[in-house]
Amino acid sequence: MPYFRQKIGMIILIGVLVAALSFVILVVKEKKYKVSTDFLIVRNQTGNQDYYSLTKSAEYLGKVLGESIYSELFIGEVIKTGKVGEEFLSFDKGARVRDWNKIISVKRGPELGIFSVEVTGDNQKNTIRISQAIADVLVNSNKIFLGENQNVEIKVLTGPITENNPELETIALVLVGGMILGVLFGFIWVFFRNEINYRTEGYYNQEESARKPEIVDEYEESLRYLNEK
Repeated sequence: MPYFRQKIGMIILIGVLVAALSFVILVVKEKKYKVSTDFLIVRNQTGNQDYYSLTKSAEYLGKVLGESIYSELFIGEVIKTGKVGEEFLSFDKGARVRDWNKIISVKRGPELGIFSVEVTGDNQKNTIRISQAIADVLVNSNKIFLGENQNVEIKVLTGPITENNPELETIALVLVGGMILGVLFGFIWVFFRNEINYRTEGYYNQEESARKPEIVDEYEESLRYLNEK
C-alpha cells in the first residue's frame, strides 16, 4: 500500500488521460446534431377486440415499423416525399443501407405502441429534412409496411426536436467511465510494475547471496597466500 500511495499522482494522471482520450473519440465519432420524433400507433377498435389485444397488436406493429425503417424500401419512400434528394446517400444499394443505418436509430417503449426515431447528422437543416420525411412516410404511407386492412393510424406525439449531439449526459458518462477505466488501468500497471521490480531485486539479492561464500573463500585464500610470503 505505501508503494501505491507514492504512485497515486501517476494513477490519477492516467485516469485523466484516458478520460480525455474517450472524450476526443466521442466528439470525433458522433454527429453534431440529433433530431428526434416520437410516434404513437393507434389501432382502431373493430368487432369484439378488447383493450389488451389492441395494445399487444400496437406493440407488434411498432416492432414491424421499427425494423422497416432500416430497410431499402423505406429509404425509397423517404426520397419519394421530395423533402430530401436522392444524392444524400450513396447510389450503391449496400452502401446506402449501411449509411442509412448509421444515422437512424429507433427506440421503442416497452409494451406500448410508442416509438421514437432519432436522426443524426452534421448539417442541421438536412437532418431536420430527413426527420420530416420519415414522419411523412410513417403517417401517410404506413400501409406499405403494415398492410391495407390494419385499420391503423400513426400520429406524431412530439417533434421533431433538434438537439446538439452528443448530449451533456452522454459526455458526462463517457468522462466518468474513462476516468474509472483509466484509474483501474493505472492501478494494474503500478501493481505489475511493482511486482516486476520486486522479483528483479529479489533475483539480484539471491545471486549476490550465492556469491558471498565464493568471495569469502577468495579472501581467505588471499590471506593465506600473504601469510606464506
